Amino acid sequence: MYELSGDITLPASPEEIWELLNDASALARALPGCERLVRESEDLYRADLRVGLAGIKGTYRGTLRVADRKRPEWMCLEIGGNGAGGFVQVSGTIRLQPSDGGTALHYEWQIQVGGPVAMVGQRVLGGAARHLVGDFFARLEREARARAGQGGGTSGTGAVG
Repeated sequence: MYELSGDITLPASPEEIWELLNDASALARALPGCERLVRESEDLYRADLRVGLAGIKGTYRGTLRVADRKRPEWMCLEIGGNGAGGFVQVSGTIRLQPSDGGTALHYEWQIQVGGPVAMVGQRVLGGAARHLVGDFFARLEREARARAGQGGGTSGTGAVG
């Protein structure tokens, strides 16, 4: 199992970030390699992603489920996917707090992988996971700025790691 946590500051209120995290089209644009994201119910999405994990590229089919939530403070997520490169299971939390006119977002995730992707080792997998998470939050920041009418650039205020 690999654990990943970090903090980022986003340029919108916790309520606005909450809305982004619960908007299927915004999530689809923010998820790296997302080819399709369909909301099945209030708490369940089905997804097709084309991503490279630790040098093994492939298409993964899976689900994203909101296991628990308290609007707009936190949500618990469960993500699972399978593909030719193996499987990935992710569970964790996202916490939102007001911070200087924006939102301080803290995340903690536990990641399990199996199959060929698991053979590459923790160090390489950790770097790939940090890259994907960083890409996701950079895209989420662009979504927040676009909704606020501030354009698509990033401020560089967030730190992922």
